[in-house]
Amino acid sequence: MCGIAGEIRFEGGRDAGDLARMLDALVHRGPDSAGVWNEGPAALGHRRLSVIDPKPRSDQPMHDASGRYVMVYNGEIYNFRELRADLEAAGESFVTSGDAEILLAAFRRWGADCLDQLDGMFAFAIWDRDAQQLFAARDRFGEKPLFYVPLPCGGLIFASELRALMRNSQTSHDIDSVSLGRYLACGYTLDERTILSAVRRLPPATRLVARRGVSPDVAVYWDLAERIAEPAAIKRGEALERFESLFRDSVRRRLVADVPLGAFLSGGIDSSLIVAAMAEVGAAEKVRSFSIGFHEKSYSELPKAREVAGALGVDHNEEIVSAEDAASVVAILARNDEPFADTSIVPTHALARFTRRHVTVALSGDGGDELFAGYETYRADRLRVAAAIAPAAVVNAASAVAARALPASWSKVGFDYKLRQFLHGATLDFAAAHWSWRELFDEAGRRRVLRDDWKSAAAHDGLDVVRGHDSAVAGRTMLQRAAYIDIKTWLADDVLAKVDRAAMAHSLETRAPFLDHRVAEFALSLPDDFKLHGARTKRILRESAARRFPSRHAGQKKQGFNAPAAHWMAGKLRDPLFDHARGAAGDVVDPQAVEALASAHALRRCDHGFRLFALLALSVWLNEATKPCAARPTPQLAGAMP
Repeated sequence: MCGIAGEIRFEGGRDAGDLARMLDALVHRGPDSAGVWNEGPAALGHRRLSVIDPKPRSDQPMHDASGRYVMVYNGEIYNFRELRADLEAAGESFVTSGDAEILLAAFRRWGADCLDQLDGMFAFAIWDRDAQQLFAARDRFGEKPLFYVPLPCGGLIFASELRALMRNSQTSHDIDSVSLGRYLACGYTLDERTILSAVRRLPPATRLVARRGVSPDVAVYWDLAERIAEPAAIKRGEALERFESLFRDSVRRRLVADVPLGAFLSGGIDSSLIVAAMAEVGAAEKVRSFSIGFHEKSYSELPKAREVAGALGVDHNEEIVSAEDAASVVAILARNDEPFADTSIVPTHALARFTRRHVTVALSGDGGDELFAGYETYRADRLRVAAAIAPAAVVNAASAVAARALPASWSKVGFDYKLRQFLHGATLDFAAAHWSWRELFDEAGRRRVLRDDWKSAAAHDGLDVVRGHDSAVAGRTMLQRAAYIDIKTWLADDVLAKVDRAAMAHSLETRAPFLDHRVAEFALSLPDDFKLHGARTKRILRESAARRFPSRHAGQKKQGFNAPAAHWMAGKLRDPLFDHARGAAGDVVDPQAVEALASAHALRRCDHGFRLFALLALSVWLNEATKPCAARPTPQLAGAMP
C-alpha cells in the first residue's frame, strides 16, 4: 500500500517543489521509501509501504523491461502469481517477486485490456514515454483513491489524496457549491465531484487517458450494472455452498503478504466470517484478530468479538479505549481529504492505531452489508411499500406528531431518530425515499445553516446522482436497485473512503474479501429472499455463520460502529464547534444558525447530534483549507506511525 502523485504539464514549466510537497503530504501512506522520476512533461512520485517483496528492487517509480513505460502504483493485485505464470509462458521474465512488476508487464503486453485480468484493489498511473500519454485506473469498487486536477493543453496533476493536491501551486481552493450542498445532505461528497471545484475524483472501475491537446478521456472498464442478473433459480443450500467456496477463495487470495497480517473482528457477522475463513485456509492459531472496546457499554462489541475468537481458536488481541478527547477528534476531522460526517471514522482510527502496533495488513468486512442486505434501510424500503397504502396526509400527520411527541433519546441510533427518518421519506418514490433514510439536512435545513452567498448550494442534495444509478438497473428488484445505489454512493464515497483514510493515517493496509468481484456478482444475482427474509437481514451469511458459531451469535442484531455523536455535541465537542464555526468557516456556515441548532439539541428538543457533527467536520475542514499552503502542516494524531 502506497501513496502516489504526479504532474503532466504539456505547457509551462514545473515548480520542482510542487511534487515534493505532495509527497510530503503522503508520507503516512508510505513511510518505508520514496522515489521521484521526471522527464519532459511528466513527473511521477511514490511513497512506499512495503507489503509484498519489501526489497528496494520493488521501489517505485518503476520502469518496464523495455524502458518505455514508467509506473506509480498503490494497491495489491491478489492474482499476480497467476498472471506472472501467464506472462512467463508468453516470454516475459521478472527480477522481483512482487505484484508491481507484474502489473507493469501486463499493461505493456495487453494495454488497457489488462484491467479485465486484475483481481485486486488499486490506483495506478503509467506514463508512456513514446506516445507521451498517461494511463491511469482505479479498482472496481474504489478501495484505493485517486484524485486529479485537469490542466490546460491536456495535462493534469494527480495524487492519492486531495490534501496532497492542495499542496500543489496549480490547485485552486475554490469550494464547489454542488458538493457543498450534497455534503450537508448526506455527510460526504459524491461521484466525480469533490469539495473543490478544480479537483475531480476518478470513479471506481474507470480508467483515464491524458494526452496533449485534449481533455482527459475517462471511461468505465467494468460495469456492475451489467452484471446484476435476474435472481437466479438456485436452491438455498446450493447457494450457500457456492458462497462459501467463493468467499473462502477470496480470503485466501488476500492473505498473501511478506509482512505481519491480521483481521479486524467486531463480533458482527461479516468480520466473524472473515476470521473463520482465515482459520479454515490456514492454521487457526496463526490467525490474529483485533478488536477495540469502549467504556460506554452500549457502544462496545468486545464481548461478542471475544466469543467468536474463542470459538475459532485464533490469536485474539483487544484493547479498551477511552473516548477520544476533543482535540483528537478535531485532529481526525482536519486530516480528512474532504469534509466527512461519518462519526464512525473516530473509532475506526482507534482500531487502526491499535492494529498497526501488531501487523501491517488487516482484512476488513466492508461490502458485506451492501451485498447481502445488512442495513435497516433495506427493511425501510419494504416498509415504505406497505406505508404507501396510507394516505399521504395521514403519514405527514404522523410525522408531525412524532416530531413533537417523541423525546430525543440520544442513544446510538434511537427509535425516535429512525421513526422520524422513516416517516419523512415514507411518501416519496423509491429512489428519493431510499436516499432520504440517511439524509442529514433537508433543503430547508441546508438553507438555514448556510450564509447568504452560499444558499444556492442548498438546492443540491445528490438525488440526481442516485436517480442516475437507479436508472442503470431499471427493471431489477427493489433490493437489487437499493444495493446498487449504495455500492455506487455510500460504499464507494463514505465507507471505503473512511477505512482508507483512517487506516492509512496509521500506515495500515486494509483488504476487503467481500469486494472480490466474483463474490459481488454472485451476491447481487441471488434471490432477494436469500438475503432479506422478512425482517431478517443477511440470511445466507447468518446461515453460514450458524455452521461455525453458536446460534445466538448468528442471529444477533447488527450493532454498527457509530460514535456517541449526540453526547459529544452537547458536551466536549460543543465549544470546538462554536470556535470553528466562528472562524474562516463562518464565511460559508452561519454561526448563529449553528448555535441555535446546538441549543435545541442541548435542550433535547430534537437529536441533532449527527447534523452538528457534520457542521463541525465542515467547519474544521474549511478552516484548514483556508490556510496558506506553506503554513498547512499535517495535523498530528496520537499514536500515528512515523
